Order: sequence, then C-alpha cells, then structure tokens
Amino acid sequence: MKKFSKILKEEEIQQLFSYPRCPKINGYIERYNMTLREEFVNNNEMLVGGQEEFNRMLHVYPIDTVACNYF
Repeated sequence: MKKFSKILKEEEIQQLFSYPRCPKINGYIERYNMTLREEFVNNNEMLVGGQEEFNRMLHVYPIDTVACNYF
C-alpha cells in the first residue's frame, strides 16, 4: 500500500476510501465501477494509447452523463 500511495501522490491522483465497517457501500462502489467500465471505458478503448486524452474525457464523463440525463 505504501508504494501505491506514493505513486498516486507523484501523479497527483486523489485516493478515496470507503467508510470503515460499512459493507453496504461496497455494492454501490462496485456498481459504479461496472457502469463506468461498460458505458465509458469499453466505448473509448481506442483512446488508451493517448492516456492524456483518455484521462481528460474520463474526468468529465460523469458530469456530462448527469447533465444529459437530467436536462
């Protein structure tokens, strides 16, 4: 975990943790990850070679998706 946290810090990636002793939240996190994989990653695999573009699109994906669904 120490090396992983160090790499995240070097790359300026925020690490988030779930609440301790709260197993119900795991289902929500797993569902979010599955939805993100199915709706975004699988449809944008061609961008994997361009990591910066992939990251930029991934960063705005949840915002764009919510905006499209509610407006």
